Amino acid sequence: MASRRAFLCAVTAAGLAGCGGRLNETELGDDDQGADGEADQQTVGGDGVVNVREFGASGDGDTDDSEAIRDALDAATDGETVYFPEPEEAYVLAQSGEEPVIEISGERHADDLTLVGDGQGSVIRVADGTSRSYNLFRVVSPDDFSLTFRNLVLDGNRRGVGEFSGPGECLTFRDNAATGSGDMLVENVEVRDALTVGINIQYGGVTCRHVTSRDCGTHGIGVATGWSGVHDPSPRLEHCYVADNSQGPYGTGIDFSNGKGIAEDVVIEGTQGNAGTKVSVGAIDVEYRRVRIRNNRGVVFQNTGEHDGASVTFEDVIGEDNDGPFRLSDTAQYTVPEGSQLVMRDNTVDDRGQIFLTDDAVLEAEGDVCSNRTDGFPGLHSNTDATGSYIRNYVHSATGGRGIRAAENLTIFNEDERMVADIRGVPLPGDVGAWRLPGLLEESPGAAENE
Repeated sequence: MASRRAFLCAVTAAGLAGCGGRLNETELGDDDQGADGEADQQTVGGDGVVNVREFGASGDGDTDDSEAIRDALDAATDGETVYFPEPEEAYVLAQSGEEPVIEISGERHADDLTLVGDGQGSVIRVADGTSRSYNLFRVVSPDDFSLTFRNLVLDGNRRGVGEFSGPGECLTFRDNAATGSGDMLVENVEVRDALTVGINIQYGGVTCRHVTSRDCGTHGIGVATGWSGVHDPSPRLEHCYVADNSQGPYGTGIDFSNGKGIAEDVVIEGTQGNAGTKVSVGAIDVEYRRVRIRNNRGVVFQNTGEHDGASVTFEDVIGEDNDGPFRLSDTAQYTVPEGSQLVMRDNTVDDRGQIFLTDDAVLEAEGDVCSNRTDGFPGLHSNTDATGSYIRNYVHSATGGRGIRAAENLTIFNEDERMVADIRGVPLPGDVGAWRLPGLLEESPGAAENE
């Protein structure tokens, strides 16, 4: 039986005849032959580029382009780029079997593969009327696999799919049978309107850089390496903007459910659920570095599970104008490193205080802990049952004379009353997320063709 790829070679349009969107040998003259008499591999759109349009993807917003995109991915070889030119409307992915999903496998697909578009116009969307759980893209078999998503919009079409309980995710890195990690990069990508989670990361070796995740039903980004047990290298969220997620009561902007993860130079805002960000059952080591958590309906941060030995670090983190406190709870170790700051201000709180240390939590703060503008409620409150907590420098202002409600099992070495409203170097919304680096768009095949 003829192979799928051979069949594709036979049916490609005559003007662009060939395999994988490349010109074939019959179209080349003698001067185009290599030294061994074989045709040089020239790719439509440039060397090493496989164009989904040449496999039949229409991008008209109605036609199911799933099979065409699968064919393009199957045709790509190591180190090549699968290119999604800006479509008329969107590349639509409809259900296939149990799930409308494009599965990319480190065992089956080419290594060092890049999926790239032209930017905000290169939209890939779940089809209207989807009635079962979906992953728009799911990446499996990550062991020693290199994969990049760049300059794309992944649209979960939350308002257009049918009514079902989910999950419905735009980009999922999940394989509970994984035995090792790869090198996965999501860069200059916007993820939006997922039924549940925008990006779900369940093994190590994944980096999201200059990513926007917005308007998703539960979490903007979820990190849970405990599902696979492959924790290292820790998933990294760098220069990300996570906004207006969690349309129900239980979601968060960024959810470090279990395992390991790092958020660095990130803004979380507009979450409608119970927290801007949280860790939960099974967390091992989570780090927040230069993170702004603002204007979220729930608490700034919380811990929602028993965590024996869990470690959470806050290095230059600010929480402002949220509808709840900064809650350090459960059995966990919280750290504010020397030379850094933890700043809470203008959050809506009650008598528990703006910074609340409770349960069996331990806080070790060599850096400054600052609590400002609490509308008369306490700036700090500790009733933890665990011993060993301390704050090297506690700074508070505009707390109605209630800088500290109680400090059970908490030692404060220095206390200062002054205003600390912000932290230098912590990004604002306009500094992070997708479409902030024009240079990345200039690297797309479409930009190269237009030069």
